[in-house]
Amino acid sequence: MPNEPTVKLDAIRAEKLIGLAYIRFSADVSDAEKKLLRDAASSTDPTADPRFSPKISAALLRWLVIDPQASECVDPRGVRLGCMTVLGDLTLAKDI
Repeated sequence: MPNEPTVKLDAIRAEKLIGLAYIRFSADVSDAEKKLLRDAASSTDPTADPRFSPKISAALLRWLVIDPQASECVDPRGVRLGCMTVLGDLTLAKDI
C-alpha cells in the first residue's frame, strides 16, 4: 500500500490532469476518461472489470501522452489501460 505522501501526490496529479482535460476538451470528459486520468496519475495499478469496457476517446488518450503539461502529471510507470475501448483512430506521432 502506498504511503500517505504518495497518495497525496497522486491526488494532486490527478486533479491537475482532470483540470487540464476540462480546459482542452471543455465539458466533454466522461466518467471513464476521468478514471483513466486518475489511473494515469496514480502510483498504484488500476482496477479493471473485464465485464465492462468503458469508452475513452482517442483524442484524449493522445493528448495525455503527447501534451507536455498533461504528460508531466502521468506516473513514471506510464499510462495503464485496463478493459477500455478506445474510440477513434489513435496516432501517437508528435508531428501531425
